[in-house]
Amino acid sequence: MRIISLFEKKQIPKRMIAFRQHEKKKKISKFFIFSLIFLIILLASSFYLIFFSPIFKIKFISFEIKDYPLVKIDEQQLKNEINKILSKKFYFLNLDNIFFFPKKEIKNLLLRDQKIENFEIKRNFNREIKIKISAWKPEVVFLFLGDYFLLNKNGEIIKKISQEEVDIANLPIVENKVEKELSEISILSVFDFLKKTSNLDFKILKIEINEVNGALIYQAFTSENWKIYFDPKGDIKEQVRNLLLILKEKITDRKKLEYIDLRFSGRIFYK
Repeated sequence: MRIISLFEKKQIPKRMIAFRQHEKKKKISKFFIFSLIFLIILLASSFYLIFFSPIFKIKFISFEIKDYPLVKIDEQQLKNEINKILSKKFYFLNLDNIFFFPKKEIKNLLLRDQKIENFEIKRNFNREIKIKISAWKPEVVFLFLGDYFLLNKNGEIIKKISQEEVDIANLPIVENKVEKELSEISILSVFDFLKKTSNLDFKILKIEINEVNGALIYQAFTSENWKIYFDPKGDIKEQVRNLLLILKEKITDRKKLEYIDLRFSGRIFYK
């Protein structure tokens, strides 16, 4: 006769153990499947929300523009061009999305406009693109072969203008009478001469560039009907200082003055 101890561990049949393990695995599998389905739904919803939902679609394009009477930035035209870019698709994705809008393409559009000096493109999450633009300030009117152009401070062409617009510009005229490119006629030194003489009691109205025996001759026409010969490859500061000196010490009556020649260092000629 066998005596069973109260503290003896009860033996569970193997069939029952296998059944319980099967039920546990079944529960884990169901949890995994439901979790996977939830994750897929979450990712799909997030994908739709970010890429296709109107919540993140660009709603506004605003501009802050600084321009000039003859160098106008056409805001409406720019807006139309940018809207064309935003209406495109990258494969199946819309480009009018505040997260993924084609900033580089908009930047290239603005860089192609010769009237624009600099710009800044910003976005905010009110579904708005803000574009700040500064136009080039015209420094002179450049006359070449009968055509008029506005030049910026780097000596680059901003735009072509009509003869009527020359009067509106109210800028010094630089006339190139030789068949040479802007880079070959020391245009930046011409700008420097104009800048350093801008505060005098007369104005430089026009600078002509001619060629005599292979040498370029630069002559400035003043508002008092006399001329200044200068050398853009020389020391502009010294030439302007010599100009002031001779006007103060030698020339008392400028009504009869015909020209002052500053091209020779250490010597000043006038008539």
